[in-house]
Amino acid sequence: MGKKELEKLKREELLQLAKEKNIKGRSKMKKAELIKALLRFFSGRKKVKKQTAVKKRAVRKQPRRGLISRRKPPKVEPQKVTETASLEKERVEATKYEAGKVSEEYQSQEVSTTGVMVEEKVEIPHKYGEDRLTLLARDPWWIFAYWEVTPHTWENCRNQVGAHVTLKEVLRIYDITDIPELNISRAHSFFDIEITPFADNWYINVGQPGRSFCAELGLRTPEGKFYPLVRSNIVRTPRYGMSDRTDEEWMISEEEYWRMFGVSGGYGIGKGSLEMQEMFKKRFEELVSSGFPGSFFSWMHREEVPRGFWLVADAELIVYGATEPTAKVTVQGKPVKLRADGSFSLRFALPDGVQEIPIQAVSEDRGDTRSIKITVERNTHKGE
Repeated sequence: MGKKELEKLKREELLQLAKEKNIKGRSKMKKAELIKALLRFFSGRKKVKKQTAVKKRAVRKQPRRGLISRRKPPKVEPQKVTETASLEKERVEATKYEAGKVSEEYQSQEVSTTGVMVEEKVEIPHKYGEDRLTLLARDPWWIFAYWEVTPHTWENCRNQVGAHVTLKEVLRIYDITDIPELNISRAHSFFDIEITPFADNWYINVGQPGRSFCAELGLRTPEGKFYPLVRSNIVRTPRYGMSDRTDEEWMISEEEYWRMFGVSGGYGIGKGSLEMQEMFKKRFEELVSSGFPGSFFSWMHREEVPRGFWLVADAELIVYGATEPTAKVTVQGKPVKLRADGSFSLRFALPDGVQEIPIQAVSEDRGDTRSIKITVERNTHKGE
């Protein structure tokens, strides 16, 4: 085949022809290189044919030697190459051209032996494409809110209200203390915060320790109608100061005491020294007689208590009332939190003696005042 005939063929056809002629390195050659290789193959084949023809003619012209007869060597036929062997040979030939690439990949996968760990930088996404509002209690007076609302949700709400209506983005905070099942309609109170456009977090001053809150993010019309988009979780602000409950008595069981006593090494006392045992006994009696909380050792000397008929009795005082829900009420000079219906109730200890309980209510506009004074006297007599 000539050069013009080869140029008319596509690269795939040239590659197939090179495969048939068993040209090495053909898989990495371009079209021009394949043409040159095939031309070299065909030109070399013609030269071989011419040389063999000349040799044959020369042999025919040699005179025959009748006296000496030589045996012709047996013809050795070329070994046929199977298809599997041919493919394996092609793969081996191709590796000569891929050696450089393999070494580069190996070099890129080498691990540094300096012992320095390379940290992969992973960026946290700013948004997740979800509608959500989250509240976190920061301290007894402040809570923190952060949210994400997709543009699709904003657009749906605006289309529902109407494009001609002026809307404001509002964060509404509800006081839902002791309200079961998150019933917003029964919230004690709520207030709105107008947030700035493109804001996604806000610090909120609730100013009420020990209360439960939740929030809704939505749009508000000039008439005050609110369209919520997303609702938050419930958070409770921590209590401020110490607990006002002073009547609890904490005691420890006998088993728990002896377990603590053993852990502290108390069982080792007395095994080697009688003096140590006496010292511990003396120290123990000092603790009991020095005003140490009696409830801690209330089980001690239990066996010495005489068993017989007994009687105990005590009394408490409960004061309750009601007024306007918007009024301010004080009992013994201390403000009292009213329920939603304006009612209240208080529990007092009732020791022996006279106890006066003044109650005062002031209207919201401070124009009216009502007061009630309750006087209670207790006398306890114990008989044999």
